[in-house]
Amino acid sequence: MVHAKKGLRAHYQAIASSLTRSSAPIDIVMAFMDLYPFDTLYIADLNGLQKIGLANHKSIDAIRNAFPHLKIWLDSGVNHAEGLDVLERTNIQSILGTESFSCLNDYIALEQSLKAPSVLSLDFLPSGYQGPIELLQDATLWPNELIVMTLNQVGTNAGVDSNTITSILKRAQHQHVYAAGGVRDINDVQLLQSMGIHGVLVASALHNKQINTHDISSLQ
Repeated sequence: MVHAKKGLRAHYQAIASSLTRSSAPIDIVMAFMDLYPFDTLYIADLNGLQKIGLANHKSIDAIRNAFPHLKIWLDSGVNHAEGLDVLERTNIQSILGTESFSCLNDYIALEQSLKAPSVLSLDFLPSGYQGPIELLQDATLWPNELIVMTLNQVGTNAGVDSNTITSILKRAQHQHVYAAGGVRDINDVQLLQSMGIHGVLVASALHNKQINTHDISSLQ
């Protein structure tokens, strides 16, 4: 398991977490669950996203077996029906990232092939939005759950990209919008909550102990 930073995947390093000495996926998840009884885990399968090597199905299955009540949101870079096998396993909800699609029709075809609703990730790099422009502009294409993935902020401890998030929230209709990237502490989470964000990805802040059990409980 590695620590994502700025979306520069070639330079990701093994996780050095304050929660555990191990960088093994199952140990990292255990450390998270010891901190708080989370009900959803986001996983980015970098091999799948970069189309290199073998997908990390064994590690994902180990997590599923160890935590059968944990819902897994999985982004494995799937952009065609041939990659649906792992996405349609028990407790896994597929994330379709816009960066993985070259045209809108490919996204629609895959989304319609899924047996269960997907999560759409609107992906942003320092150079801007990545993916079919229609998926950014037309909120009627968005499923019920939507991630604003500001990859340039991920792992930076630099704060959230409020401008990008606000622009998406203004266009959202019935969707639950989740923020990913830049969260430093509970103050950032509370800011996002006040903006109308439904949930947030907070791995780096957890690893660095910048968000603790008390902080999370205070949001309930």
